Amino acid sequence: MLIGLISIILSFNGKNANAQNDQELLLNSTTPSGLVVQLNPKKDHRIERLHLAQSKINGEVQYLAFDHVFSNKAFDNLLRTNQLLAVLSEVPEGVTFENKNFAMDNWVAQFEFDPTQAIEMRPLLIFKFMKGSLTELVEKSARSSWLTTGNNLQGLKVYIDRVNQKIVDAKSFPDRPRPAGLSKEEYNYLKESYTDIEATYKRVKNLLEDPNWMGVIALNMKLDHQSLPSNLQRLATSIEPLNWDIIAFGVNPSESKQQQTKAFGVIDYEAPASKTIYGNPATTSPFLFRHFLVLFQNSTLGFARFRAELKSDEVAAYWKKNDPNFQLTKFNRKKKKDREVYPIEGVMSSQNGLLRSSFRGLIDGRPVDGFLKILKSSNTINKN
Repeated sequence: MLIGLISIILSFNGKNANAQNDQELLLNSTTPSGLVVQLNPKKDHRIERLHLAQSKINGEVQYLAFDHVFSNKAFDNLLRTNQLLAVLSEVPEGVTFENKNFAMDNWVAQFEFDPTQAIEMRPLLIFKFMKGSLTELVEKSARSSWLTTGNNLQGLKVYIDRVNQKIVDAKSFPDRPRPAGLSKEEYNYLKESYTDIEATYKRVKNLLEDPNWMGVIALNMKLDHQSLPSNLQRLATSIEPLNWDIIAFGVNPSESKQQQTKAFGVIDYEAPASKTIYGNPATTSPFLFRHFLVLFQNSTLGFARFRAELKSDEVAAYWKKNDPNFQLTKFNRKKKKDREVYPIEGVMSSQNGLLRSSFRGLIDGRPVDGFLKILKSSNTINKN
């Protein structure tokens, strides 16, 4: 239901690159739901731009924003209500989406839509500004709304089911016997990893089931590899695709969101079991990511846990060059099937704005102290 004009809370002189006239005076306002918009007073206060979030990218303040909102009357009218539920798999017709990036601790998400993607991996943008848990609202939502088509709702339901299954699987893992061929160290890592997965997805579940939470949620958005810390950029060359599982930023209707947006985010990647570091075709990277779990809170890195595999011939080449006492021993094998793979485990966290990392594992009986040196010395990786 329409509740009248959006109330203007702030005005300023400035240019909007997407406005029809660069010299027009635009007014910053909020919708009844608390979303920030820019109005054009010379055009009956029509909505020119919707600001979804604000972040710093390469030191510059940028907005994740829809432009030319007025071009789609249904979208425009919906934003002027205080009962908003929308699940989008593409940009509304007539609206443009040129500012597509959002950063958390310089890890940049790219809001790229692709409605042709399989339902379980389809990027979705969700507006939830009404009472009731998102889980319940999806079940009850009117299918007649153009913003919540049945197909998109199905994608959201698939995601909710996936969250619940992640929790069940993680909770039950410690009760399983250690699989044959898995070392005690690897098994212990997996137990710790599943503990983190359970805790992370319980946070996601709480958000989806909170009847009072209001804000914007993005699912399955791309991660810009170049925004990763330099060491992880090199490791992540073996991950494709690398997506954000979920990004969520709440909106308080009583506040003007002109400051940097604080967001909750999760990255969760697991390589297919069929993927091997010496596979066919062989990977050009000396590393293979097996698992990668990252949690952000208030747009700050909470932790990052990963398990990677390292090619033995890469290790041999490094130590042969840097350690005169290194004996090739097992590395002298000629047959491809005899080549070794070494698991490396890592944890990263942010403390007082500083990124800290630690690694563990053994390579031919040696601790992985030289791991980062191997990363930097490899001839098969990009040394950006």
